[in-house]
Amino acid sequence: MNRTTLKFIRYQTRTPIVLSLCRDDPRVADFVNEAQMLLLDFGMWFGTLAKFRVCAYNGCLTLPAQIASIERIAVCHQPIPVHDILWEFLDHGFGTAGQEGSGCSGNCGVGTGANYVGNFPSFDDIRGLNKKLNVTCDLPSDVGKLVLLLGYDENLNWIRTEQNGTIEDGELVALAQSAGTDSTHLFSSLTGVQLPDDRDGQTWLYEKNTDDNVRRLIGRYENWEENPSYPRYRVNGVPSRQTIDINDSGCRKTLIEVVAKLEFIPVKKDNDFLVIQNPTAIKEGCMAIKFGEKKEDIRDSESHLSRALRALDKELETHLGGRQAGANFYGTGYGQPVDNFV
Repeated sequence: MNRTTLKFIRYQTRTPIVLSLCRDDPRVADFVNEAQMLLLDFGMWFGTLAKFRVCAYNGCLTLPAQIASIERIAVCHQPIPVHDILWEFLDHGFGTAGQEGSGCSGNCGVGTGANYVGNFPSFDDIRGLNKKLNVTCDLPSDVGKLVLLLGYDENLNWIRTEQNGTIEDGELVALAQSAGTDSTHLFSSLTGVQLPDDRDGQTWLYEKNTDDNVRRLIGRYENWEENPSYPRYRVNGVPSRQTIDINDSGCRKTLIEVVAKLEFIPVKKDNDFLVIQNPTAIKEGCMAIKFGEKKEDIRDSESHLSRALRALDKELETHLGGRQAGANFYGTGYGQPVDNFV
């Protein structure tokens, strides 16, 4: 099978026609993107799950932009459960970790598993109170474009600066190549990053130690990211690294494998791939959105949505073939193989 692109939807399906749009109309991409967002929330469809091998720092795993959530995880080939943010607060559970904020420094009494702790704008946190932020880019065409950094200063005060003649939240920092550009303020924590929507290349974010000018990479952003927010999990049993060099691409020899649900990435250009690969489902999803905008057409909207979901179900059945049921067991001796039973 071929992967579905925006170009295929435009010129090889009837989607633009049923939307009463020309095939090259920019609104076709708008409908397709909204349809994908709608359908992704209804299930784990064919092509929306993928297997990854990942590295974690200090028992903390922050997902890249391409991943929405972890569905299954294994540490050193041993599957462990995935928990939501309320897991640490169960009445008779293991309790919370001992770290404020992200809780990614220490595995104090939180039991076995990968525990979701929230979403963050970078893959690692700022450490210490003597750090400026530094932004760099790889392409000359992005030099001078402004990145908005939001957070607290070294005195834990919310950072506000003059921007275009008015006082606004955060600090604007211009992109530059090589050594990059430093923020004026010291940052003790980062709460948000807003990137320009017209970037052509990648952007990197570093914390910069003002004592020795050493940089440490804490964020990496693709050209299509504008307001990054990454799910973070505490994965117990992963050894801590004492130091990380910005050029160090390796990780501790603790194998972490995940089956993850892919994140929605909007299509803009004709050659962009869709996350939802089923053209029929995309067409019906677009129609559901179109009819859903008028109260009198709600029934038609629901009918098209049902058709889209049915198409996705049939696609799963076609590509996954015969599936066998499995069971997860919890309790005494957790983590040990369980004998087959009849």
